[in-house]
Amino acid sequence: MIDLEKLIASANKLDPLPDAVLRLVELLQKPEVELKEIERAFAADGALTAQLLRQANSASSAAVNKIGTVEAAIVRLGLDSVLALAVGAAAQTHLNAAAAQYGLSEGELWRHGQYARLAIDGMRRLLRVKIPPEAQTAALLHDIGKVVMARFLKPEVLAILHEADNSDVAVSLAAEREVLQVHHGELGGLIAQRWQLPDQIVRGIIYHHTPEECTEIDNRICHLVCMANWIANAAAATHANQAIAEPIPASAEVLKISREQADQLIQYVLREYAG
Repeated sequence: MIDLEKLIASANKLDPLPDAVLRLVELLQKPEVELKEIERAFAADGALTAQLLRQANSASSAAVNKIGTVEAAIVRLGLDSVLALAVGAAAQTHLNAAAAQYGLSEGELWRHGQYARLAIDGMRRLLRVKIPPEAQTAALLHDIGKVVMARFLKPEVLAILHEADNSDVAVSLAAEREVLQVHHGELGGLIAQRWQLPDQIVRGIIYHHTPEECTEIDNRICHLVCMANWIANAAAATHANQAIAEPIPASAEVLKISREQADQLIQYVLREYAG
């Protein structure tokens, strides 16, 4: 029903990441990087610098004393948050778009990604869970494939997918792959590759529903993004005073996150997002 080549071509037509963001991605992959190098990358993009300072001085960053330098902002936020902020600034336009075919109005996909990013941040702050620095960015972008895929979901395709969506995630993904020849995680991974993002981020996006399918020895980021996705959905349901529909994923056991801790993370996401 879907021309896979056209679907992939559409994904490849998304605007590339700005040079300043690509430079930041490159720098933050180094085992050691000097803050002055990161400052120079930010100096090339005034809007990105302003967003960094805004985030560093926000209530959610527990700001007490206002800061006005890139170096101080990086120290306060941490390199993982800086990477997510930079990539997110470039991807926000895409994630803000409505995806009515998935039942998502304007801004919902962006909010879901921010919830997932904050879930990773909460795990880093509240739990004894080892978090790779790319995890926040992977969580933020995990549903980016839906942005492109939504353009190809005609009524007859939607009917099949909606029928599958009423059962469970595994069946829904299988339906996407059967009808579209690719599911939204795989398409999102292609977009991340096109944006020259690290392999860790690509894997986290591709396997955010099926971390057990990742054959890499280090598949922790896949479980982290899977868990972050669940927390984001649970936070949205809690905010709307609805029951949490999805059972907690097996990734919680892999990461040794109890249900009580998961509930704490849901509240952390809601509190930080509101702040």
